[in-house]
Amino acid sequence: MNFTDWYEIEENSKVLKVNKNIEKLDSYNEEKYDYIFLDGCLENANKIIKSEEPCVDFLKFYKEKLNKNGTLLIAVDNAMGVKYLVGNKSEHCNKIYDSLKKEFKQGELFTKKELDKVIEKLDFKYSRYYYPLPDYKQPNVIFTDEYLPDENNSKINYNIIYNENSLIVQDELNVLKMMIQENKFIEFTNSYIIELSNKEIDKQTKYYSFNNMRKDKYALILKMNDDYVTKIPTNNEAIDHIKKIHENSIKLKELGFNIAEEISNQKQIRSKFIKLELLDKHIVKLIDFNEKEKVYELIDDWYKYISNKLNVNEQGIIKNGFIDMVFENTFYNEEKKEYIFFDQEWYKENIQIKFLLYRAISNLYAHNPKIEKKILKTELFKKYNINENDFKQQEEDFQKEVIDEKKREFYAKQYKYIISSEELLQIIKDVKKLDVDNIELLKAIQNLNEEIKKRDKTIEDLLNKSITHKIKKMIKRIR
Repeated sequence: MNFTDWYEIEENSKVLKVNKNIEKLDSYNEEKYDYIFLDGCLENANKIIKSEEPCVDFLKFYKEKLNKNGTLLIAVDNAMGVKYLVGNKSEHCNKIYDSLKKEFKQGELFTKKELDKVIEKLDFKYSRYYYPLPDYKQPNVIFTDEYLPDENNSKINYNIIYNENSLIVQDELNVLKMMIQENKFIEFTNSYIIELSNKEIDKQTKYYSFNNMRKDKYALILKMNDDYVTKIPTNNEAIDHIKKIHENSIKLKELGFNIAEEISNQKQIRSKFIKLELLDKHIVKLIDFNEKEKVYELIDDWYKYISNKLNVNEQGIIKNGFIDMVFENTFYNEEKKEYIFFDQEWYKENIQIKFLLYRAISNLYAHNPKIEKKILKTELFKKYNINENDFKQQEEDFQKEVIDEKKREFYAKQYKYIISSEELLQIIKDVKKLDVDNIELLKAIQNLNEEIKKRDKTIEDLLNKSITHKIKKMIKRIR
């Protein structure tokens, strides 16, 4: 998903897109544009312009290319992004952790504070920050100041992406959740998209999400504002999937379910924005407070509710298998004990009702792994007499149907860069034990030791900055 694909451009607008490989400024025939997209260009501004403030001068050049009410969009990585904190190597750096020390071989990265100062010097009347994850290049989700994530947001479980020669020694998602818990998301998110204009910026849409790993025929974009959540196809091939979701909504309403979807056509599915707690978040809260019996009671009630409406036969089979009736796709009205379902994309005929419960529990633990410390997933499966092996293959077959294999392989390869601190230190110890007369190998060992020392120095510098005790504790664990 390209960072410009989700942004709404007014009809008949003149658009200029500038990619990161730009080597010099072009006159562009003195033309003026309604929108200019700078895709990673700011990171190379100091290679293109030689001045005291190359970034400011670079952006001023493109500001001059805008029409009176034109819009400038800037996509840029964050020098303090969690991906760099855990060991991702920036393309602008020689070694991992160099971006944290502001040591660049070419180009440069910026912190949020540095970007704020640059923007201030451009004298635009209006500005807005977007926070894409895992980054602006291939976002799974985009948050805004109007809708920031909490640590239990299921969309924080994005697909990680790392550069070559990275050495990942911490779980990026866990580190980010720690930052969110400490209200440091904005400072440590991986990258930014900045919108600048002299006309008022429309801030109605406050959240976006994308189906990056799906086959094209199932790929949708979700946009959310204060009143509605809208899903649109990313391509013409996905229009049929929008139609299927519309059909599912009609069937569910006929069965007596409360459904959030209001307006559907071949171009979009629109649902009212409901200000109720999601069922999965409510369950997590109960687990956090050690309310095990209330957890069981709530899951029992939800399961009984959907079983009654889906007409389970004596063999436990339902004709209408809406397999997306999981906890994170359910709003819960605690006062009225009501459930409102949304995002019901998938339908399978003649399946076991327990497959719905299996998926609901599996997703709950996938998005909230910390609850395993309070209630084991196997304990819930045992309570509801669910044998994982009965449904694993069914789930795998479903995923194969939806997921693009090439895209899955791309994301799967990212995990090759992950290594624990213990494994890293053990490698060094093992290599030292080898009785070899190899100068290059000895140099490699020395360089690795130097890298660890530099990392420790960088982390020590971070610890001395004004960050909270919990973040300090987390950073120490990297060592």
